[in-house]
Amino acid sequence: MKVSEIDQAELTQAIEETLGVISDYLGLSMEYDYEIEKYQKAGDEGASYEREILKLVLKNIVDDNTRAQADGASGEGDSELETGEVAEGNKLEDSYEAHDLDDDTNYNRSEQEVRSIESLLIGYRGQSLDRLQHIVSTALSQKFAQLVRVSLDISNYRGKRQDTLENIARRAEQTVIETGMDLEMEPMSSADRRVVHQVLSDGGKVATASIGEGRERRIVVKPLSNS
Repeated sequence: MKVSEIDQAELTQAIEETLGVISDYLGLSMEYDYEIEKYQKAGDEGASYEREILKLVLKNIVDDNTRAQADGASGEGDSELETGEVAEGNKLEDSYEAHDLDDDTNYNRSEQEVRSIESLLIGYRGQSLDRLQHIVSTALSQKFAQLVRVSLDISNYRGKRQDTLENIARRAEQTVIETGMDLEMEPMSSADRRVVHQVLSDGGKVATASIGEGRERRIVVKPLSNS
């Protein structure tokens, strides 16, 4: 059964339960969007077949401790207004100016905190994000007793990483063409290597091969005459 054939209410509930466990464990609150994307996968002898992937985007990620502190600070401000402790006249204007400044400061701090949380969830070159993606895919696959492929993203990291890898691949291609020598790239994840292989294969100007094991596995870009 394809992912698109799963009852959407059940799928949504399963996603919410899985993300709920992750959120509770990390002490975060988050929202999400998802869609099911179909794509063609190359098979044997030039044939291709259709696959589906659940594209899941996390958004509005908030540290629960930060939210609680913000709510507490907001409550204290309201109590001061209710008890009339804010002075009238010029003091009232000063209070508004100070309040506006605090709002700006809190906003900037909040933006920094969001970026910091997102950076932690993404990790070095997306390694943390890949682990979370694996957890979600495993949980949903077990829930529905079938493989559920998942692409997990935060703040369009996947798209930005794709652009970066394409630029790296093009620079490697140009270097190999100019020097006529093999170029060994730095270790990459299997997902990143697939992107580089695909970009350089489509260009048809150089050949690629993977060497090494585990985390040290990398791509070697070669002139076509040496392949």
